[in-house]
Amino acid sequence: MITVAVNPAYARFQQQLNRRLENYRRRGYQIALKFDYSRLGLSADQLILALEPHYVSVSARSLNKARSLETLANLRQLSTLVNSIGGDCILTQVESAKIGTLANESGINLVEGDYYESNASVFEPQAHQYKQEYQQCR
Repeated sequence: MITVAVNPAYARFQQQLNRRLENYRRRGYQIALKFDYSRLGLSADQLILALEPHYVSVSARSLNKARSLETLANLRQLSTLVNSIGGDCILTQVESAKIGTLANESGINLVEGDYYESNASVFEPQAHQYKQEYQQCR
């Protein structure tokens, strides 16, 4: 997997970026775009649609300062957009139950952070169930 930290200002260079990422796609790599939540917006949406990454990663670091309803709507929109191109959305650096709930309610199903690591025993039965379901699908 190739992870590219992107800034919405890169939208101006989307064609060049896409050409360079295509080289990795031809070699079988999956593409992940990494955004900071505070930098999401129309330009980020355009980049996601143009580059069609397998994953879009968003840091939750600035979510505690954001307004909950607006944040939920923005994350839902992002999740819907990424799902529409066949990708998955990842919320990283989740440090509280509030942000974990926000991820769940917004449709983001891939999460990572201290909140989950420190409560691993709580999430273990569910993780085990998902692993069994995945193995049955293979």
